[in-house]
Amino acid sequence: MRILISVPCGIALILVSAGLTACASTSSTEATLARDDPNRVICRNDVNVGSRLKKKTCRPKWEWDEIAEQTAELHRSLERDTAEGSISSESRP
Repeated sequence: MRILISVPCGIALILVSAGLTACASTSSTEATLARDDPNRVICRNDVNVGSRLKKKTCRPKWEWDEIAEQTAELHRSLERDTAEGSISSESRP
């Protein structure tokens, strides 16, 4: 009698755990999609020099990505110009 009761309970336990695993993977997939959404608004707190208050800047993810790319390009061009010698201490007034 115990065997007859434990077998269906075991099967039910396996099915429930499989269902929970499917739910967990679905929620992680949704979280990944939400994180990669280019229109998702991201807010950052900027420190203002001379003030104890922070400034909150909110922009869509695509705009933050664009700013990061422009900044990286500026750094690359400054490094390239410095390596070529076009920016030197002698050319400063």
